[in-house]
Amino acid sequence: MVSNLLICQRVSQDEFQEEEPVTHTLGTDSSDNGNAVSPVSNIMAQEKGVHVTPTMMTPERGTANVVQSPMNKTAVDVEATPEASSQETETTAAMTTEPFDLNAYEQQVKHSMVPYVNETTFAFGFNFFGGFCNQLWKFVGGMIVAERHEMNFTQILEESIGWKDLFGTNDIVQHSLLFDVVHWNSYYPKLPRLVSYDAEIFPDVLEVLPKRQARMSGTNLSWKKDKAQATKPFVVGQKEMHLQYVYTGYQRQLHKGLIKQRLQLEVEISKGALRPHPLIQQMVDKFIQSLPVVLMDNKQNAQISSSSTAQLPSSSSSPQRSFMFLHARIEPDMQNHPVCRDKKVLDLRDIIKMLYKQFPEPPVDIVLVAMSREILELEVADPNKNNTIAEANLQALNDMVQKGLWGGKVKVLEAGGNMAMESKHEFYKRHKMLVGSITNFFISLHATIFVGTEVSSFSTFALNMRFFRGMEGNFFYLPEGLQSMDNKLPHFFNC
Repeated sequence: MVSNLLICQRVSQDEFQEEEPVTHTLGTDSSDNGNAVSPVSNIMAQEKGVHVTPTMMTPERGTANVVQSPMNKTAVDVEATPEASSQETETTAAMTTEPFDLNAYEQQVKHSMVPYVNETTFAFGFNFFGGFCNQLWKFVGGMIVAERHEMNFTQILEESIGWKDLFGTNDIVQHSLLFDVVHWNSYYPKLPRLVSYDAEIFPDVLEVLPKRQARMSGTNLSWKKDKAQATKPFVVGQKEMHLQYVYTGYQRQLHKGLIKQRLQLEVEISKGALRPHPLIQQMVDKFIQSLPVVLMDNKQNAQISSSSTAQLPSSSSSPQRSFMFLHARIEPDMQNHPVCRDKKVLDLRDIIKMLYKQFPEPPVDIVLVAMSREILELEVADPNKNNTIAEANLQALNDMVQKGLWGGKVKVLEAGGNMAMESKHEFYKRHKMLVGSITNFFISLHATIFVGTEVSSFSTFALNMRFFRGMEGNFFYLPEGLQSMDNKLPHFFNC
């Protein structure tokens, strides 16, 4: 299902502007005239370089109020209100046609992320790095450790999760600025809850580091004791690559048949537990809703799904938003990447020929191409380089966008970073590479046809997530042509 378009009702540009470092506290402070400082606003402040010292104390700085969670577990809350129920967040997570209220969402975040005092909590030992889906591996790897650990972790310290804006600012961006934590927490207890730092509940943490220090140190947290000895919270991922190895090792065991059944957490994440922050979701929804609704007959559906088990609509035609997502991973860094060279296709013109061979007639009205124009342009403009493949790819990209495909019958749009740049929010514009990857990824899950490469973790992760959502029309481009993956998923990434 395509989620409905959200209209942002109120976003303060001041939240995204640089300030001199100051200190804030979470919760209600008497100096704020009784107004609560929202968690999202505090995170925004910290992303700007503003130091935040979180607490969860009452206005009198006394003992925090205690409420019972839906699972009969004790929680510390600023306000003992029913909104803290993780069961209620299930209904608020659903997209509606009503205007999106950022203030209301921030309040939901605050209540949703209150830590339960009698649960075991873990923190990520290092910030993520690499491409977006390599970072996703580390995130899911942490969930796998939590699932398998003898301590039965049920909470994650949200401030410990940092995503890198690779090829952009290289800033570390906190998780709750990129993903919908309210929606994620509605999956508790199937998935561990994301919770906010509380100095009393997590005494082993010294402080949450400002952005610049976090980037230099590789972690968002500083500790009072050695991380290996910490228990409040525990630390997973003692080494930078550990969680990626956990994820790839798990997938390898599945591939070899050493594990017979996938973890439920992987299924829940793939089916929709992880989704973008509502402001980023707007970018996804805006694109999807901008597509024309077309009638696709059985012949077109049969052409798209080359799988012999394809389910065709019962009627002669059905209204759909029809587009192809083309992940053309042909940038210079992929040219230089030494692994799986026999599976690479580095010339965009060759990929286009494969599309025409697989689909003699236009299978869709729009092709959304995901690749980095900026990296290509920098490569071509560099006088010290003579990268003729990059030059040809940039020309082919320009021709696609200007002239379309299938003789101009199909319009070609560029994805990702462009959508971030068109956003009203300076913060997302500044981190356009990371935000662009996120919008690309989640848009790809809606595509009628997905065409990617076996050499890319992005393509593989997207195809596998589409499999869990029942999406067909999945292809890899290989030197010998397009290969349907509909009967071969989930795919084991081995490049």
